[in-house]
Amino acid sequence: MRYTFIRHDRDPKLSYLFSSYEETANTGAMYWQGQQLCCLRLNSETGRMVAKIQGWKDITQDLARKNESEKKVEDQTENTIGKDSEKKESTKVVEKTIKRKATKRKTRSKK
Repeated sequence: MRYTFIRHDRDPKLSYLFSSYEETANTGAMYWQGQQLCCLRLNSETGRMVAKIQGWKDITQDLARKNESEKKVEDQTENTIGKDSEKKESTKVVEKTIKRKATKRKTRSKK
């Protein structure tokens, strides 16, 4: 599982090195609730425990809820777009094409 942590007291423009027994990771910037914060993404449970001890705030569950709600909104919009396209397919419009004669163009000859 991938864990996500944030800190308010660190500069998000800088990269910090996080190290635990099983993994090392660099921090990055992330927008969370309208603020740009220092973000840390970890893979191991040991790293998660060390990050909590060092003062990182775990937002893994909050981020998962946010992603699920965004996915639901996307699914709803895709469903409404699909219904609109079905309506458009039922009303076909015949397009008229204009036929033009091909004309010869005079070209200059190289001398």
